[in-house]
Amino acid sequence: MKWSACLAILSLGLVWPGMAPANPGHEVTVAELSAQIAKAPDLPELYFQRAWNYREMQRPAEARADWEKTLTLNPGFLPASRELARMDALEGRMEEGIARLRQAMASAPADQAFHRPGCHSVLAELLLKQGKNDEALQEAQTGLDSSTDLLLDLCLLRSEAQRRLGKLDDRVRDLAAAMTRLRSFVVKSKWYDAMIDAGRGQEILPEVEQEIANTRFQASWLIRRARIRQGAGDQAGAASDLASALVEINHRIRPENPDISLICDRGLIHALKGDHAAAAADLELARKQGADFWMTLPLAALEPAKVSPPGENAPPGPAAVPTGSGKNDN
Repeated sequence: MKWSACLAILSLGLVWPGMAPANPGHEVTVAELSAQIAKAPDLPELYFQRAWNYREMQRPAEARADWEKTLTLNPGFLPASRELARMDALEGRMEEGIARLRQAMASAPADQAFHRPGCHSVLAELLLKQGKNDEALQEAQTGLDSSTDLLLDLCLLRSEAQRRLGKLDDRVRDLAAAMTRLRSFVVKSKWYDAMIDAGRGQEILPEVEQEIANTRFQASWLIRRARIRQGAGDQAGAASDLASALVEINHRIRPENPDISLICDRGLIHALKGDHAAAAADLELARKQGADFWMTLPLAALEPAKVSPPGENAPPGPAAVPTGSGKNDN
């Protein structure tokens, strides 16, 4: 397999996985790659692939060493710099990671163009976590402009930066355009939320009510309708929807192994009801269970001063209220 082909799938991933148990198969792969490295110690792709497996096994020191070895053998290879930047950020050296990746992109050879959109994704994500929303928006848009395909992660990053900056009409427009190309339910879900954030919830209310009528699990749609009703001043209707959503979620959550997305949606319900202590408790529980930045973002942004840590609290304009996680919109 050619070097460029074997890395194509790995080059554009957005989220660093949480602390999930390692797949035993990774250990077998590491052993196989180590045997190949012993025979061909100058092939950078072998170190890159082994680093990927080490990361999945929660062995960051070995992963870092192999990605650094990759760059020793192939200094311009952007995916290795991208993954090291992610590691820097996870280890609390956010500025160092951003600087590392920007420097790598500035000096990368022309044959690395394929990997640039993925690097812009990581930069945008790290900048969002720092609250540098203008820079994050610029990176996301640059990544989209530099790719022949419309990439989902860059669309979502751009949307979040627009929300934080109060560019709510731009957000609606860009997500609507993305829907026509990606045919992604995730994008459509975000568009519904953007419409509500922009104060245009009444325009989508018939579709929301159709989803409530036709879906088995209604909680996330009930949360959306509650937000629309709150915006229209129908506090009684909103309270009824939130109560129904809470009953469903409490019935579906298994205490021994709770679904993280349900915890996040339950926190949203508490926040929309004004119970900030309960919302904060669910946010903390979701993070302890391994929820990543994106899963907790809607809840963290709803009442940033009360429930979110530094770096996740850039609120949108006054019309915006975040939505459910989207994972349960089925």
